[in-house]
Amino acid sequence: MSKMYNDIVERLNNKKEELTKLQEQFKVMCHNDMQSQCFEQNAIHSLIVMQRLKSEIEELEYWEMYVRIQMTNAD
Repeated sequence: MSKMYNDIVERLNNKKEELTKLQEQFKVMCHNDMQSQCFEQNAIHSLIVMQRLKSEIEELEYWEMYVRIQMTNAD
């Protein structure tokens, strides 16, 4: 169970780092590409990717909490 917990925490941290990077890239893209013809399409795509990533983070946070509680109760 401990290995599963560690795997979940590692995946969760990786997803959070990825989201932070995407958010920073989005800010830069908004600042630099506001006048480009494909700005809206690129912005929508980036937002969808970030939304999906946030959903994955929420799910991993749930599983992290669940496994942590199970490990605590098993002790």
